[in-house]
Amino acid sequence: MSASFALPLSRLEVVSLRNAKHGIYANRLPEDNASPGQLAKLAVASITLVRIPMIIAGIATLVLHWWLVACTFFIAFAVTDYFDGAAARAVGQDTALRRIGDALIDRVSIHITLLITCAMFSAGWFPWSLLLLRDLAQGAYSAYNIKNHHIVVVGAHWHMSYGIGVLVWECMFVATGAVSPFLSVVVLVVALATCVDYVVRCLDFVETQQECGCLQTRKWALPRY
Repeated sequence: MSASFALPLSRLEVVSLRNAKHGIYANRLPEDNASPGQLAKLAVASITLVRIPMIIAGIATLVLHWWLVACTFFIAFAVTDYFDGAAARAVGQDTALRRIGDALIDRVSIHITLLITCAMFSAGWFPWSLLLLRDLAQGAYSAYNIKNHHIVVVGAHWHMSYGIGVLVWECMFVATGAVSPFLSVVVLVVALATCVDYVVRCLDFVETQQECGCLQTRKWALPRY
């Protein structure tokens, strides 16, 4: 990890765009307060780690041409993406670091899977490249917010439609061996819309904090969503 990110990662805070009452929260687990009981709760919340062997199994069955089994793993991977966050929030461990790790696991897993699928069927390269560019752009903007504002931003609930769309696109691709032009257009429109909305909401949040001087004092004002 570069020195430029060492300081921000030590005091990152999570910004939720999902519900105004959630506002800003920083429920990190300080090292000096990490009792065995708290660490046990953190372990319970680490469903995120279970998703790594799950996606590996999905990719392995995809390569073996076990289409139905592969899609089952992919669906399970997507479902646990929701429940790992719910479990983390339930035990008060929805930390910025967990959010970063979860996002990295999601994006890397999805694009490795799509890359292998496109290579197997020799199709789908154009829509996949656009999806990759979208995620690289949003990832770069998220890194900017981490470095400059020390915040990790959780997208709005409807942003999950992007992941669901990619899942449906992938499973249809695997099941039929061909790319659906209509479904590709729908997924790409959703991908663009969610990315633009994410950036606009983040800019609005940062502007709100700058207007009240909260970025300097770290006394956050609630987002206006």
